[in-house]
Amino acid sequence: MIPTIVQRGLPRLPENSLVGIMAAAKSGASVVHFDIRQLKDRHWVVHHDAYTGRTLLPTDNDEVSVRLLGDMELDDYLSFRHVDPMTELVTQFEPATLQDSLKLLRRILPDGVNVNIEIKDSGYTLDSLRTANDMAQYYLGVGRYFFTSVDFSTLELMRAANPTVYLGLIQKPNADSVDQLRSEINSTTDILERRALEANLSFITAYS
Repeated sequence: MIPTIVQRGLPRLPENSLVGIMAAAKSGASVVHFDIRQLKDRHWVVHHDAYTGRTLLPTDNDEVSVRLLGDMELDDYLSFRHVDPMTELVTQFEPATLQDSLKLLRRILPDGVNVNIEIKDSGYTLDSLRTANDMAQYYLGVGRYFFTSVDFSTLELMRAANPTVYLGLIQKPNADSVDQLRSEINSTTDILERRALEANLSFITAYS
């Protein structure tokens, strides 16, 4: 059987949201993936970009929509809401923390399905990475999760935090595959299919 990975939750649901992660866990995929990074107050949260504004927006139209997550504390972060990837409208879904996501997955993750926790950014301390690993191990158990990153030094520190957990170094996407995906986007006339393909392109070119 070819393993399948659902990246950042189910594509038609808000990216890296609890509802997306829950749907991914129930989709029949082999691996559920989401991204994590730290806020200013050291809370681990589930978010891909360094900034808000693409997948998270404030509920107050007068509030600044683009914020650096590294400058935000948890209360600020939780005041934002997820954006629907299909309609680009603000939803009622709160952004997720790592702990909330792991708590959810402990309850619903099917046997044989693993969790890929991708560590975004770099420059984390050993204590911070140990906290992320300890949470994953507590809620999911040994062998149910693994970490990935584009930053080798981050994986080195995580190895010091956990000598046995599986670690993966993310490489750049194949240029021919990227060109083929762009061609499919240009050729489709279905709006929903186009948005889904554009989301896939965003996923893979994030590592370029």
